[in-house]
Amino acid sequence: MKKGSQRAGTACRAGLRLVASVEERSLLERLAGNVDEQLGLFAERMREGLLAASVAIGLEVMSELQEAEMTELAGPKGKHDPGRSAYRHGSEAGRVTLGGRRVPIRRPRVRTVDGVEVRLES
Repeated sequence: MKKGSQRAGTACRAGLRLVASVEERSLLERLAGNVDEQLGLFAERMREGLLAASVAIGLEVMSELQEAEMTELAGPKGKHDPGRSAYRHGSEAGRVTLGGRRVPIRRPRVRTVDGVEVRLES
């Protein structure tokens, strides 16, 4: 290397440098640090997105289970059955824990024909 030169590289046949200068190396190191930081943020956001998707799917599955249980107890919605033993009685606010978070839901209600509240297993 020449005296006073800032380059720590060599030249190849086509005149391309194989090693970056000191200034370029510090820039590359900073860029690599920024890339690592951005990849970390990206991974964090992906985890949050996956968690949100999992919670949404969990809520859908829970809703389907509740609907199936209500249909079993009170019959299909909108169909009158004089021999039924229970009927749908609206819904109320509730909360469930999904993904480590308390999520608000609407909890369906069922009552017997005598007016006694039936607790859904789901």
